[in-house]
Amino acid sequence: MPFIFNFQFSILNSQLPRNIEKLRKTYKLEHLPKISGDLFWHFLGKYRLWLLLGIFSLAVTDLMDVLPPLIIKYAIDGIEAGKGMDLLWTACALFMGAALVQAVFRFFWRKFFLGTSHTIAYDLRKRMFEHLQELSFRYFTHSRTGELMSRLTNDVDEVRIMFGIGLLLAMDSLFYFLTVPFILLWMSPKLSLFILIPLPVIPVFVMKMRGLIHARSKRVQERLAELSAKAQENISGIRVVKTFVREKSEIDAFNLVSQKYVDENLILAVIESGFHPVLTLSMGVGVFILIWAGGLLVLDNGISLGSFVAFQAYLLKLIWPMTALGLTINIYQRGMASLGRCGEILS
Repeated sequence: MPFIFNFQFSILNSQLPRNIEKLRKTYKLEHLPKISGDLFWHFLGKYRLWLLLGIFSLAVTDLMDVLPPLIIKYAIDGIEAGKGMDLLWTACALFMGAALVQAVFRFFWRKFFLGTSHTIAYDLRKRMFEHLQELSFRYFTHSRTGELMSRLTNDVDEVRIMFGIGLLLAMDSLFYFLTVPFILLWMSPKLSLFILIPLPVIPVFVMKMRGLIHARSKRVQERLAELSAKAQENISGIRVVKTFVREKSEIDAFNLVSQKYVDENLILAVIESGFHPVLTLSMGVGVFILIWAGGLLVLDNGISLGSFVAFQAYLLKLIWPMTALGLTINIYQRGMASLGRCGEILS
């Protein structure tokens, strides 16, 4: 009997959108963004201690990463001023000390961020499974087993990545944005204003792309759920498929669903492929301005050679946060879309 039901469900797949819409109305799922937001803040609050320890470890690591260009600056300026080997030995000791502290605390932020993300994924998956055990049979008559499995696996993994790598990249980018520009302004306000000109364009571009990536990420996850459901139905109902000689039609139907999944992924890939080059281009403009304007200032004794070298190092350090910002937006939108789909089960 279950095999016949699965096979009939596959043949009558055209009725699925109507059934899903009825299910959404029955379980009041019109406010999925609110559901995903509530779950997001719930897990942040529940595991705030471990996440705060991860943020502290990351801040110490990034601070040790910000110091070396300043050490190099003072070493170069000291050599130009005719200071002896004592300055070089001191600079080497400070450089090695910063690297050692960075290595130690890098272990801790990996432990707290990535370890906590796996704990959150376990917690979410456990809550979803326990909630499914309490639902009525009527819920499962309108829900496809493959789609439920997709939410318990693929969507939970996207949530795990959001709370792990996604949160890590967000905090990492925030630290660099709050420190590096001020160090540049301290060394040379005039040159800083020149090289930071392209930066205000980036937030505007990011906000424009945010909603588009979120919508496309949600559609990709939905297509993956359809693909999983289609595969599950055919495997569980394989005896009925063979009995009624439906192999060809079921293969064609599976290929159609699979092609839709590929198409949605390609559309999302096109959007994301244009996201990172724009961020990199804006920083490339900053490097061009640095070489042109900074070189003139060095020749005119407006800044020291050590400051020019430090400027170049800090500008390169700003390229990573720009790239990480793009990755963070992609991970966040994918994760929130998946968290909303998990919330459909829990609501």
